Amino acid sequence: MKKNTIRIKKFNKRLINDNYLSWFSDREINKYTDQYFFKHSISSLKNYLENINRSKVNFLYSIEVLNDKKFIHVGNIKLGPINFLHQHSQISYLIGNKKFWGLGIATYSLKRMIKIAKKEFKIKKLIAGSNSMNSASIKVLEKSGFIREGVQISYGKYKNKRFDNYIFGLIT
Repeated sequence: MKKNTIRIKKFNKRLINDNYLSWFSDREINKYTDQYFFKHSISSLKNYLENINRSKVNFLYSIEVLNDKKFIHVGNIKLGPINFLHQHSQISYLIGNKKFWGLGIATYSLKRMIKIAKKEFKIKKLIAGSNSMNSASIKVLEKSGFIREGVQISYGKYKNKRFDNYIFGLIT
């Protein structure tokens, strides 16, 4: 996918609709997150966004792709919480529209957010986590320059199978 067909924008509440809500109840999209186990509604998603917008340390962005001459929302990327004193932050992402999986969108978006974190927020260290079974996310992190720095052994379970949580880091 060409870079000029992907954009990262501050998340806009107009993106919260039934299609977006469906991402959070889709087991395949959320199999490596805890989101599937929470009951979400349009109202709860709007409330979450309001809390993010009030925060001075968390920032949510939409990942949008040019499709049929218009940009459509295909995922999210979040920076935060940011520790401004020590200049580090967590980063997380989700491609919720399955039609756009495997096209390099998450990798491009993560690389773009690394630049934003460094330039706009003066972040020197980024931290990301990945379920050990999530090979796609691990590839995205590694392609983006992250290095596995630690393992939280037997961190959780999925379908009655224990999994580890990998901690990745990147010095910007």
